[in-house]
Amino acid sequence: MFTASTLGGNAEYEVMVWLQAIGGTGPLSNTGKPVKEVNVGCVDFSLYHGKNGNMTVYSFVAANTTNSFSTDFKQFFDELPANNSIAPEQYLINVQAGTEPFVGNGTLTVSKYSAAVHTV
Repeated sequence: MFTASTLGGNAEYEVMVWLQAIGGTGPLSNTGKPVKEVNVGCVDFSLYHGKNGNMTVYSFVAANTTNSFSTDFKQFFDELPANNSIAPEQYLINVQAGTEPFVGNGTLTVSKYSAAVHTV
């Protein structure tokens, strides 16, 4: 999920949810260590914080491989630390799902995918 301070603007924040991490890959991180441990949608995640150029990246990495997942993704935003949260004035500009292989090829098989955005 990507957010920006203006509609149609460049992404300033990215919130990633990793349901699986294999082959030694890891999330972007300023320290190499999680900021905190959280439970969202009955799944335990480690939250990492890093930068990708000018974009701030938050990565929630599942403690165990998760093959099926359904939740209100706002919970991930709610779990961001107060000193590292995303300003409420940000707009959600993009939602994506897929794989991010670092070596070789990746395949994602999905039987059902949906996303709904509710404005406040």
